[in-house]
Amino acid sequence: MKIPYLLIISAVIILCSCNKGNDDSLSILDKAIVQREQYDQKHMLLQDSLRTELNTTLDQAKKWIIAQKLEKIFYYHNIDSCHVYAIKMMKFSSGDMVRSATSKVRYANCLYRMDSISKAHSVFESIDKSLLDTESLKGYCDAGYHIYSSMMKNDNAYVDKCSRILDKWWQADSLSVEPVFYRNRFRRSMGLSHDTDIINRLARCSSSSLNDLAKINFYMAREYAHAGETEKAIDCYARSSA
Repeated sequence: MKIPYLLIISAVIILCSCNKGNDDSLSILDKAIVQREQYDQKHMLLQDSLRTELNTTLDQAKKWIIAQKLEKIFYYHNIDSCHVYAIKMMKFSSGDMVRSATSKVRYANCLYRMDSISKAHSVFESIDKSLLDTESLKGYCDAGYHIYSSMMKNDNAYVDKCSRILDKWWQADSLSVEPVFYRNRFRRSMGLSHDTDIINRLARCSSSSLNDLAKINFYMAREYAHAGETEKAIDCYARSSA
């Protein structure tokens, strides 16, 4: 996952409004902004290459793989394009039950991010999770949590469903930052036992890639903001953007 560029702007606004930023945070933000154009160029080239390959390939299985790559590229940057390729994934499933289930997971994730909660819920409930591999199961739990947490605002019946899918997500992927953050936030909001040292717990999450480090810093920033520690939140936001 790449942290959306909007976070850079958000951090700048926080820095300007509270005047509590430090030189290190500003330096990191400057670097992130300078690198934005290079980042865009790199991904435009990749997108163009994959689109060309998608349009020239006749094999449905290969088309599905390419559509999946494009869906992942757009997921955090252009949700409308992401929606297009999630639909293509389902189209190119070609009756393959495993690919069909995986495609529905990606489509449900896309729909909840577009605030199409009712449709996302319908797609989500149609997924046969027994067909999902480990990675897709994580995406399934991600979608389920966000769909149920949205629906429980108007229907308390979804509180238990939300709790159970968070537990499933955490058990399947307890070293990744998202399930650790969201499960703890949910339990705290419900007045249940939760990790009071969540920031250190987040810092110990898996960080095998630069994207992992970006996510860890992003969620640590949210926890620092919740605790009222503005300067630490700003620093983590800056590092997640870089």
